[in-house]
Order: sequence, then structure tokens, then C-alpha cells
Amino acid sequence: MMELTTYFKKHSSWITKQYEHIPTYHDAFFLEHASDLFVHINNVTENEMFKYKIDQYTSTAIILKYNGEYLLHFDNYDSFQWEEIMKALGGVLQQGTGEGLMHDRRMSVKMKALGDNQLHLQFDYGEDHLVSSAILPKKEFIYLLIKEAQKYYSLLMHFGTRFPYDFDHVKRNSGVDLHKTYGK
Repeated sequence: MMELTTYFKKHSSWITKQYEHIPTYHDAFFLEHASDLFVHINNVTENEMFKYKIDQYTSTAIILKYNGEYLLHFDNYDSFQWEEIMKALGGVLQQGTGEGLMHDRRMSVKMKALGDNQLHLQFDYGEDHLVSSAILPKKEFIYLLIKEAQKYYSLLMHFGTRFPYDFDHVKRNSGVDLHKTYGK
């Protein structure tokens, strides 16, 4: 079974104010305090967009779980996650393989189609630091990815953040048409 959802990381100034007694924030901190530091995409309101300064530059934590194992978790948050994952998916849909590089933390995403029914997905910080790697059911993964990306981009457009993208921009940038249904 596969689960995929998006969380928005609250702005760093809010986190620093709430946790001023903690001198540094390590990855385990974000796992331990995830319910305080992130807002689930289904729970984002206009008030939270303003209060936590959520916009297109806000880091997201895409949580991906497959057969009970986390492939991405709160400690893998980054800005522009969706843009880079869409680039990798666009490569898979067009050429059978694709890559993206998260900007802030330099985590890369790699996807490779393995026939019609499977896809190899890997997240890493270079050859020496593998985050996760799995063989996934291709159609189910693509369906969930498109569905969640639609939710993410639609939310930012709905609240009128300083978001320069629309679904057509995503298509031009990544080759992925968010208007299209990619079937389960």
C-alpha cells in the first residue's frame, strides 16, 4: 500500500520564536516536533497562509510511505520539492528516466521506468548517502503523485500566493500535464 501527502513547513522565524531554547535544529528535531512544525495540506487556511508565511518558497515535507516504510519523511523537507519531483516524473513519462535536485538540502530524486508496471524511485544526497530506494507499482505511484501535485499547485493558486505558476507552467517546465488523468 502506498501513501502520499504534503505538509507545509512553518516559517523559520515562527519556529525560532517557539523553540528559542533549542540552539540548533537537526533532522531528528523535525521528526520529533512534526505536528508543531508542519501544516497538513488539507488543513491549510487563509489565516495559516498568512500566519506561517506559506508561499511558493515555503519548504514542504512530502511524506511517501510504501508497504509501511517511509521513503520520504519530515526530516527530508525542502523548498521546491514538488517542482523537482515533477521534473523527474516528466523525464520518466517522456524518456523512461528522470532526475531532480532539491535546492536547499541538495537531495536528489531519481526515477526510472522498469517496463510497464514498475518504477525505480531513489532519493539521495549523493552516492555516499542514500535516503531511500524502492521498486514501486508505476501506475499507482504516478496516479498518486499527479493527484497530490494537483492539490499542492491548486492550493497555492487558490490563495493567490506570489506563485508564478499555473498548470500550464508545470507542463512547460516538467513535461507533466496536470490536466491529464494518468490512470491508476
